[in-house]
Amino acid sequence: MTFLITKESGSSLALYRQQGILSLKDLSRPSLGGVSIDFLANLQKLSQQKKRQGPLEKAVGKIDRENPPLIFDATMGFARDSLHFLSLGAKVVGFECSPLVYALLNDAYERASKSYSKQLFLNHLKIVFGIFEKEIHQISVVPDIIFLDPMYPDKEKSKSLPQKGMQILRTSLKNPTCADTQILLENALSKAKKRVIVKRPMKSDYLTKKRPTVSFQGSTTRYDVYSLL
Repeated sequence: MTFLITKESGSSLALYRQQGILSLKDLSRPSLGGVSIDFLANLQKLSQQKKRQGPLEKAVGKIDRENPPLIFDATMGFARDSLHFLSLGAKVVGFECSPLVYALLNDAYERASKSYSKQLFLNHLKIVFGIFEKEIHQISVVPDIIFLDPMYPDKEKSKSLPQKGMQILRTSLKNPTCADTQILLENALSKAKKRVIVKRPMKSDYLTKKRPTVSFQGSTTRYDVYSLL
C-alpha cells in the first residue's frame, strides 16, 4: 500500500511511503516512477568491487584506517560519493539543502542502521540539513577534505536524458539558494585542512575558472584537487 507523506508547496514533487520505504516522485512526470535511497545496497555494491586506485581514490589520497580523515561532502545528493568515502575508511559529514532529499537520506540511514554489519560504517556518517555555505560556519571541527559536486549546468549535460534519480534531483534543487558555486568554492578553500576536491564533467571548465593543483580523470568525470598544504 502507498501513502502520501507530503507534497512540496508550489512544486510537482511529493514524498510517498510504500512497503516501509520512502520515495520521491515527480507528479508531473509519472512515467519516471519514484526514487529512493538504499545505503545497504550501495555499500554492498562497493564492497564487491575490485579494489583499485580510480580517479576518486587518487584525489582523496591514501587513507590510514587507524586515523581516518574527516571528509565534508558539501553537496550530498543521493550520497553515492559519501558512501564511497565511507567504504574507503573515511569519516564523513554530508550536507543536503533539499528538505525532500534530506528526508530520503534519513529514511535510508534509519533502514540501514537496523543492519548490524553496517553499523560501524554508519557510526562514521553524519547527515546535516542545510546549505553548506551557511552551516560550515556553525561547525567547530575542521575537515581534512571538502568534496564538492555542484549540479552540472544544463549546457554541460549530454543530449540524452539523465537517469530518473538525477532528473528528480534537478527538480528538487531549482532553488538557486542551494548552491552559489563562487561562495561554495571560496568557503571550502577557507575551511578545509588538506584539500578540496571538485567533481566535474570531463570536458567542463574548472569551477569558477580557478585552476586546480592537479586533476584526476575518469571516463566521463574529472576530479579537480586544490591542495592546501
